[in-house]
Amino acid sequence: MENNTTSVSTLANQNGESYECFGALRTTVSVLYGLALLINMFHLFVLANLKGLKGVPYRHVLIHLTLSDIAISGSMVVYYSCVSYFSFINFSGPIGKRLVLNSVISTANYIGFYVFAIGSVEKYKALCRPLTYNTSKFICRIPVAFGAAWALVAAVTTFTAFLKVTGQCPYVNSTWFQVSFLVIFAMTPSLFSVVVLAKVYGELRRMQNRSETANEDRQTKRAAIYFITIFILFMVALLINIIALSVGYSTGNFIYTRVYHILKAAYTVSNTFIYGWSTKSYRRYILNMLRCNRKSSVAVAQ
Repeated sequence: MENNTTSVSTLANQNGESYECFGALRTTVSVLYGLALLINMFHLFVLANLKGLKGVPYRHVLIHLTLSDIAISGSMVVYYSCVSYFSFINFSGPIGKRLVLNSVISTANYIGFYVFAIGSVEKYKALCRPLTYNTSKFICRIPVAFGAAWALVAAVTTFTAFLKVTGQCPYVNSTWFQVSFLVIFAMTPSLFSVVVLAKVYGELRRMQNRSETANEDRQTKRAAIYFITIFILFMVALLINIIALSVGYSTGNFIYTRVYHILKAAYTVSNTFIYGWSTKSYRRYILNMLRCNRKSSVAVAQ
């Protein structure tokens, strides 16, 4: 009897420790996503005001990368800080509230794959097909491509979230559907980006042998390296997410997904710092802004 009491007491203590750990992780994730949201909003403000980016197709890639990071950070701040239970969301009822949260979070997470796919094509055209870059129909319609991607992701994820929330199709919550949805809807554009960016990397290596356009190559190379770097970070975060979900489905312990979100929050911030570190004119613009030097003109490398 005494042993049973001791076992129950030990189990209760373990559960208390796990709940405390979960609460600490939840708070950490919420704070990190809040910082990421503020940093990316500032980054978007700087990108919108850089004169050197006006009219450059790569500007749309940067802006939509930042918008996707803002969407991810904002939705996760709402989810992990429990703001979703406030009355201003409860007006639509429990089902409506869950539908909004599920669709917004899913859209924010999946749009990153399509942003990378479109952005990788832009870099491929810029480096590997420079003679047709300015006349490419795809490059000229990049804003339309991004709009279509956002609309597609929003429609599919909203429909999927609706099925989950209403319970009309229980199979949607099954493990095989989750894996299939991730592989087909998310992994396909990212794997496409891997192939395209591999060709871009090959062209970057061939740039070393060209000397007649050294300055132009250096600028383009810097932009391409930035894009490939953040893509690698994105794929690492995705791999960790898949591992965390696999452990969660097999053991029933989804606490590792919180660790993934800590890394994901760090990744959304890394975009801004990597771009600022690799672009000298970006840093100069921020310094001029902090010094209230509004007359200076800053040109940004493509």
